[in-house]
Amino acid sequence: MNTDVRRAVFSAVMGADSVEDALDRIGKLGKMLRGAREREVVRVIMDCCGQEKAYNPFYAKVCEKLCETHKQHKFTLQLMFWDVFKQWDDLASKPRRTANLAKFLASLLLSETLTLLVLKVADLTDLPPAGGLFMKACLQYLLLQTGEAGGGEGVDVLVL
Repeated sequence: MNTDVRRAVFSAVMGADSVEDALDRIGKLGKMLRGAREREVVRVIMDCCGQEKAYNPFYAKVCEKLCETHKQHKFTLQLMFWDVFKQWDDLASKPRRTANLAKFLASLLLSETLTLLVLKVADLTDLPPAGGLFMKACLQYLLLQTGEAGGGEGVDVLVL
């Protein structure tokens, strides 16, 4: 966290007791997050999510709620994932970050915060090992979560 804006967003998110509390704290940052700085919210949330020891769905819920009220956050999320897809090699030495971001993406897809169009820049025909791990973790989480939500019928839910 190398800027005042990022530190403020980090404190707001990490100091929150709940999703609603995180949203309130981010909302109180007000003028600090005007214009291009508003994108830092999503950047910090993704960074925090990637650094957790185990995936925490809290971050996806915060992003989901942010996107409901501020549509530009959807575009920022999409851009952030496109950056991840273009830099597979950076994830090669970070399996925990890879798995956490894959589950984060799966959660955002399940909540319909993002659509499968987010994958359009990923070359799925020629994935490096880190990209394969990312996609495998994402699809596994999608299938497991739809299975739990649909009473064990996860595959049927995805196949139309």
